[in-house]
Amino acid sequence: MSMASHEKTTLNVLIATTLDSIDDFLDAADNVESDSLVALFDQRVIACQAVMDTLRCEVIRLGGSPQRNGSLSASAHRVFSNLKSAMTGRNEQAIIVEVATCERHLKAKFADAMADTRLSPEVRRTIRDCYAAMTLHHRHAESFRQALESDQAPPEL
Repeated sequence: MSMASHEKTTLNVLIATTLDSIDDFLDAADNVESDSLVALFDQRVIACQAVMDTLRCEVIRLGGSPQRNGSLSASAHRVFSNLKSAMTGRNEQAIIVEVATCERHLKAKFADAMADTRLSPEVRRTIRDCYAAMTLHHRHAESFRQALESDQAPPEL
């Protein structure tokens, strides 16, 4: 596989994973009642969309076609989660835990890509910049989650 082909594939994997996260955040926002949580998930959607747009531009710059769909494994996971939720019920804490799991998966995909020495410095820089933007939002979401768990007022959004 040529370097350009490998770069486009890597970027498209990140796009698909980011799309999966957007779907997870939208689903989470639809299933919580707390206005603060809805706002938090909406902010994560906006952050992920900005990252996805950057990654798509990079794929186009490399002469490729950006990924348009999420991953098949995420779709299967959502079906399983929805089935499990229908049987056990969905509470906000369970939704937050599921979102945190999805966030860790997304971060791991970006960390793997940043460690890939077969990518050009320019592509790695783009990935690193996207990761930095997502990590900033993730830290805020994590602070929010911890405040909820300890029954404290969540930080301002």
